[in-house]
Amino acid sequence: MKTSSLSILVALLVIQAIGTAQSPPDSKELNRALQMQEAVLRKRDVGEVLRILKAGFDVNAPIGCGTYSALDGAVQLESMEMLAILLDAGAKPKGTALLSAARCRNLDISRKMVEALLKRGADPNYKDYYMGDRKRFSMPLHTACYQDNYAVVQLLLGQPGIELDTIDIDGRTPLMWAVERGHERIIAALLEKGADPKIKNAEAKTAVELAHEQIRKREKILEMISPDRTGNEQDAAPNGAPATPFRGARGIGGRRP
Repeated sequence: MKTSSLSILVALLVIQAIGTAQSPPDSKELNRALQMQEAVLRKRDVGEVLRILKAGFDVNAPIGCGTYSALDGAVQLESMEMLAILLDAGAKPKGTALLSAARCRNLDISRKMVEALLKRGADPNYKDYYMGDRKRFSMPLHTACYQDNYAVVQLLLGQPGIELDTIDIDGRTPLMWAVERGHERIIAALLEKGADPKIKNAEAKTAVELAHEQIRKREKILEMISPDRTGNEQDAAPNGAPATPFRGARGIGGRRP
């Protein structure tokens, strides 16, 4: 066991205890927390995780900064096996885990993790506040719409009370992200669920206006890359099909939520 790692963990957990008016953890709890941290994040050893849990470690106890738990680590590592074990052991999923699962680049693993977390009570409307600012935050649905994660969007839309038109840290609703990124299936799903295309973003633009912006951008790109700039668009169209400035148009996205 590395003394430096233990010292850092002790400091973090003591600070957390002071901030929440709880008693600081004893040495046995600290040792188990460090062991769990090693088992999850460094060794990625499911058997070791089970051993530590059987030894009495609280599955919801933090193993790192703040409230970072073993479950958060399993999601970060994209390990469905470890996630399932922790959930079966009584881990209570927090919104941070759900948001991380929605951000997973492997869409199949993302879907499985989000589905498992939602079944165990994760909040689909969780807001990850930036620097404690209650007006600036990210949400799972915005993230899934940005990444064209259709399966996760469907899972979230199926949750009672899902917020469709909330504006995130970038001033966009889920529909606006889908429009900017050109994700047609997600746009259709959001509209069918009741998303409002007339809501304005931080720049006072609606989803319709954002769609027009994407068309203009694509028109400019097509003009720039056209092999014939004299106006003979027929030569630029694929397979002899009629030339269209919007052919295959897709949104040009902004920042990742």
